[in-house]
Amino acid sequence: MKDINIEEILNKAKDMQGQFQKMQETFTHKEIQGIAGIDDADQVVAKVTVDGMRKIKTLHIGDGALRQGKAVLADLIKGAVNNATDKLNEEMQREVKKIYAAPGMLPGSEPKQDDE
Repeated sequence: MKDINIEEILNKAKDMQGQFQKMQETFTHKEIQGIAGIDDADQVVAKVTVDGMRKIKTLHIGDGALRQGKAVLADLIKGAVNNATDKLNEEMQREVKKIYAAPGMLPGSEPKQDDE
């Protein structure tokens, strides 16, 4: 059994922290678009763009949505925002998995070597 090297673990943790900070910086500048509803002319009814910090950058409401009434309009906006944030969350999860999956990043994640 391999001895635990605390210094090595701390160095790996520091590396992971750096990778997470870099990922966060990258996502700060990322923009993700979400949509909700399609009208009779196959046009998107509500479209929103959020940044990596989940702040709404743009919101587009199609003419068809304005004729639907307040409740439907509210549902369309919520749907577009939820669609965009779901996409963002999925993308972030993929990036986090890449960090954790890097060889040797977590104790015990090193490839096993045959004893000779």
